[in-house]
Amino acid sequence: MNWGKTLIIFAACVLLFYRVFKRQPLEAAEATPQPTPLVADWLDKETAIITVMPSDMQSTNPFMVTNRDSLNLLNLIYEPFVALNDTYEPKPSIAQSWSSNDEGTEWTFIIRDDVFWQSTGRELTAHDVIFTIDLMNDIKDSSIHCDVMGYIRKWEAPDDKTVILTTYESILWVLAGT
Repeated sequence: MNWGKTLIIFAACVLLFYRVFKRQPLEAAEATPQPTPLVADWLDKETAIITVMPSDMQSTNPFMVTNRDSLNLLNLIYEPFVALNDTYEPKPSIAQSWSSNDEGTEWTFIIRDDVFWQSTGRELTAHDVIFTIDLMNDIKDSSIHCDVMGYIRKWEAPDDKTVILTTYESILWVLAGT
């Protein structure tokens, strides 16, 4: 083994390593990063809702989310069929009223007259709700948003304003889960 040649190669590697990875002193301006404002100057801080988006959120489609954090964020965007008030009691939202049979296994919802699709301006109908429930049933195994479908036995729209959900057993949270 030629120790002289090995020593020269080793010294060259050390020198190369030092040149590539040596630290240069930072200028004073670079050493002190400027803070990024958390809220834009133009935002009305009294009425704005500020939230942190999950880092792994890949879609704003509620059927495509893969975790509860993303789903909770989307619940701030999309209007629920039935909402909950401050004491967690059901209150009208898209559905203006509802009733159930004595067993709590059949729920009838009446849709408000003043609900329209933002994209087309067309009035929302019970058939649109059934289309969405059909979609939820089709993808229930791949979306956490659709996990309630395991409890719903049947869904129908007897007219443009009425949605009827039939559950396998008495489920009072059907109002909170819609």
